[in-house]
Order: sequence, then C-alpha cells, then structure tokens
Amino acid sequence: MYQIPHPPGRIKIAPESGSARVLSLMGKPSPPEVFTDFLERARDISTKEGLPPLKVNPPYIIAGHPGEEKAETKETIDFLNANKLQGNQIQMFTPPTPPSPALRRCTIWDTIPSPKRWHLQSMM
Repeated sequence: MYQIPHPPGRIKIAPESGSARVLSLMGKPSPPEVFTDFLERARDISTKEGLPPLKVNPPYIIAGHPGEEKAETKETIDFLNANKLQGNQIQMFTPPTPPSPALRRCTIWDTIPSPKRWHLQSMM
C-alpha cells in the first residue's frame, strides 16, 4: 500500500456554483463536471489505498451572482445533492470594488452610469 505522510481525512472545497453558465460569468475556467471528476477521483483513491472514507467539509457556494437565475440556483442545488454535499456555507454575492478585474465581468458594470464608469476605469 502507498504510504501517505499525512493521510487525508477532510478536504475543503469551493466549487462556488453548480452552473456552468454562472461559473463562466464569474470568469472561472472549468465547468462543474471538472469538480465532480476531482471529487470522484479523490474518493476512489481514498478507497483504493485503504484509507478512511474521505470527508468533505461543507463546500463554499456563492449565491446571487449577477446573471444567476432560478434555473441556475436549482442546478447548484442538484449539483450539491448529486455529489452528496451539504450546502450550508453559502455566501451572498457582494459586488467587487475597484480596482478589481471582476468588476468588469459583472453585469452590474453595465448598470453604472458612464461618468462614474470612466472614473472607476481610471482606478483599475
């Protein structure tokens, strides 16, 4: 059996959303399936190596990201259930502040009046 110097027991994860569209709005490069694949592999390795079952701390989820609709919220709930995860660490989205590249990706950027937007752009 492969010896791991610090055997895994718990992992902390942050998928942030179970919706590919919302992850794209967030500027995240990977869809939720990549996370699911990682979690399956980690659980398989734990089992194959004879380690105790892998425990996953409640994942970090962001709710209310600009552009997220009820359908995407349902996708995230289904994603958590399918991966046997409890979503009790949910952060409500708060708009990024300048100078933040994330501000440009948010749909709120388009709601900022042009003169203020120009001022914010000069700060970025």
